[in-house]
Amino acid sequence: MNLFIKIKYALYKGWWLLLLAVALLACLAIWWYFDEKIEQLTPTPAAAAAAAVQASKNKTL
Repeated sequence: MNLFIKIKYALYKGWWLLLLAVALLACLAIWWYFDEKIEQLTPTPAAAAAAAVQASKNKTL
């Protein structure tokens, strides 16, 4: 077997490993994207306290 055929066979034999790596990277990218979105939606304790103070001020008005 010449070198080209050996390389071609190695790539063909390892295509599932490449596919698995791409799928893993896609899952990590999706997880990171939604993790950032959820983190932006979750209020910090200071923001929650400020919202509670604002709500109590609105009730007294």
